[in-house]
Amino acid sequence: MDISICIVNCNTGRLLKECIDSIFFSLQRDLRFEIIVVDNASSDDSLIKAKDNFPAIKYIENKINMGFAKAANQSINISSGKYILLLNSDTLTLDKSIQRMFHFMEKNKDVGVLGCKMIRPDNSIHRNVSLFPWLLIVLQQPLYIFELPRWFQRKIRLSSWDYNSIEDADWLLSTYLLIRRDVLNRIGLLDERFFIYAEDIDLCYRVTRDNFRIAYFPYATIMHYQNITGAQKFGDRVRLMEYISIQKLFEKYAGRRGLILGFITHVIDNLIKIFFYTSLLIFNWGKRGSIRPQIRLWLFTLIRIIRMGWNARYPEYN
Repeated sequence: MDISICIVNCNTGRLLKECIDSIFFSLQRDLRFEIIVVDNASSDDSLIKAKDNFPAIKYIENKINMGFAKAANQSINISSGKYILLLNSDTLTLDKSIQRMFHFMEKNKDVGVLGCKMIRPDNSIHRNVSLFPWLLIVLQQPLYIFELPRWFQRKIRLSSWDYNSIEDADWLLSTYLLIRRDVLNRIGLLDERFFIYAEDIDLCYRVTRDNFRIAYFPYATIMHYQNITGAQKFGDRVRLMEYISIQKLFEKYAGRRGLILGFITHVIDNLIKIFFYTSLLIFNWGKRGSIRPQIRLWLFTLIRIIRMGWNARYPEYN
């Protein structure tokens, strides 16, 4: 088996069927592959439609939402491919993207994880490359709201990344990742302490520590209906989920000190964003209708972060 394609689904409606359709259309008979769908207790008809249209592929049905990492591991554990392709159910595979990624990995044995170019439905680039969120990177998060010199952006947040060139990266979004099975056998599967978000950061960090490369490959392209899976389920709580996962990452690699520093920098980050958007509102810069929701979002996030504290325990998702 060349590739095991592992899809985690949760209430993505028609997109799951379209995702699988695009895989079959892209791959045809070029590679030996299997598709495994893990459904995280969907309440819509996405799984039913997939099973009606693709009865031959493998399905795992969870009675409760296990989170992305645990569901992905369920599929990996029953897979047999030389490579594991993790992808979200709100993606469309374009052209012969999977074949191109497969052949690149075959020729570059030092690459452990490979990501591709991601576009949105309006054909704009979805930025899926980032730096490891260590203290220096977290401290500059409030600067995201400002337009900084390109050389500085490149240095701290990769906003000027060349999305048309093959380059090594710190980490890539798990929305669409091709992973060498041999590497997973060495470092272990996804860390299930991450319910949603940051499991990709942790995976890529462990891969690089094992002396394999994380590579971005622009000659394979997918379309991503961004935040369908996260936003539909968690709404405004998405930011809280990101905070909790990053805090767990800090705890894993920096202990109590990392937790405290992460909490402080996230509070500062939210305060600066609230101040910035409030200033826009007061001085009538920009559209009020789009500014007010941003103020509410960051105020809500700040209050909940302070309530949770640096230990970031949120029982519903732990």
